[in-house]
Amino acid sequence: MMLPKFRVLFFAGLAGKIAYALSSLVVLPALTSLLGQESIGLLGFFTSLLMVFMALDGGVTSAVTRKLAAAGTLRVRSPRRYRLYVFSVTNTFFLLFLALGVLTSGILVLGSGMLSGKWLNVEQLESSQVQGAIFWMGVFIGLNFPIMLLQAAFHGREMHVRLNFLYVPYAFARTLGVLAVLMLFEAWATIDFYFFLQALLQFCYLVLLVFFYFYGDGLSGLWVRPSVRFIRQALSFGSGVLMISLTSVAVVQIDKVYLSGQLSLSDYAVYTLAGTFASIPYILSSALYAALFPRFSTYYACRDIFHMGRMFGVVFLFFGSVLLVACVLIWFFSGDLLRLIFDDGLAVAVQGLLPILFIGTALQALLIVPYSLQLAVGWTSLALRINLLALPLILISLPVAVDGFGMLGAAWVWLSYNVLAFAITLYLMKRRFAFLRVVFLRSIKFFPCMFFLFAPICYAFELWVMPGLSKGMVFLVVMFLGAGSVALTTWWFRRDLIAVV
Repeated sequence: MMLPKFRVLFFAGLAGKIAYALSSLVVLPALTSLLGQESIGLLGFFTSLLMVFMALDGGVTSAVTRKLAAAGTLRVRSPRRYRLYVFSVTNTFFLLFLALGVLTSGILVLGSGMLSGKWLNVEQLESSQVQGAIFWMGVFIGLNFPIMLLQAAFHGREMHVRLNFLYVPYAFARTLGVLAVLMLFEAWATIDFYFFLQALLQFCYLVLLVFFYFYGDGLSGLWVRPSVRFIRQALSFGSGVLMISLTSVAVVQIDKVYLSGQLSLSDYAVYTLAGTFASIPYILSSALYAALFPRFSTYYACRDIFHMGRMFGVVFLFFGSVLLVACVLIWFFSGDLLRLIFDDGLAVAVQGLLPILFIGTALQALLIVPYSLQLAVGWTSLALRINLLALPLILISLPVAVDGFGMLGAAWVWLSYNVLAFAITLYLMKRRFAFLRVVFLRSIKFFPCMFFLFAPICYAFELWVMPGLSKGMVFLVVMFLGAGSVALTTWWFRRDLIAVV
């Protein structure tokens, strides 16, 4: 069976993620100036709320992706059976997620008054604006359930390019487009109107996803009968993923949720800004997961252990190298970069948190490679056990750390959790999969060598080169260091990369 080139799937997904992430970072300073710092805190609260409710997918989207990817063997042997199977699976879970979205929207819409009046510490924004913003947050999050399902179906069928044609304009519309509307109609530039525009764009994106997913068959796939048996099959796989999702959301979002109730929205905005910049590694990891998980699932269905192991090794080492470069650059130069877009006071506040949060996020992003393999083979217990181990430790340490060190304490708790999860995951993966031992032994040698070569160069630049440069030149130097290091890494792995992508 001929599979689409992995690099096509990866870069198709990556283009969309980069479009959204970069446009989000570009508009963030303008939104801070236009809507106020408290509104940025509310955006951070929205992100946490979205992540919490998305855990309710129960691992079903992963099950759908896995099921559709494994069915790819039917595509050549029996195209008609493949078509009926694919659309029956999609329609079944689309209806389920549509109902789940309606329920979620109802809960948030009805609870908007309580959240705005009793949980959030609002000082400057009008309560009616905050309540209206949470109302439209609920609509957006409800629409995200069927959207999430359809995106999983696109990934399972390895239709990343088609999905990307929709996602990139959607990403720009949600960021640059919304900012343009707010600046054009400045009298309407309020946080509740901002979220109204987000919900409107979300609805339009859902309609387009439905049309372009089914249009190749003249939309006849919409009428293929759903089947309850698919739900039962998915739940047998998804039950483990559900617990992973719930516990992952708990350990990943607990610091944000806890701080949102402890800090004023203005102070919480600082943590939100640091977390936003620290989430840059997710751009790569989410695109990587969208391509890796279905490909691992296909290899596992064919029992192709050789190609599975080779792809794991190359992606893990190369992706880890890129993240290592990014971590070193952020550690040394985050303050210089932040001063390009924020005033000195806000830049200093964010700089104190960003390197710690970024390293923790980078470790979690790299774990997407072993996690994709775990899900592809149906091994859901490892991630769950790690989360169950970490959750009580976080619950105990987070209040103590925040009381003693404020937001910085929460950042160190986040980093500690990811170091623990990373170490345990690699150790147990090595024990279960013999073909990964060579990969991990190679990484133990390669990553420290790369760090001790690159970090002194960055330190020398920070000490002797950067102080005499303008802000624009600082940015160019950092980009040069990063691009040069990634280029050298790509050259080092060139043969392995050509073999798998």
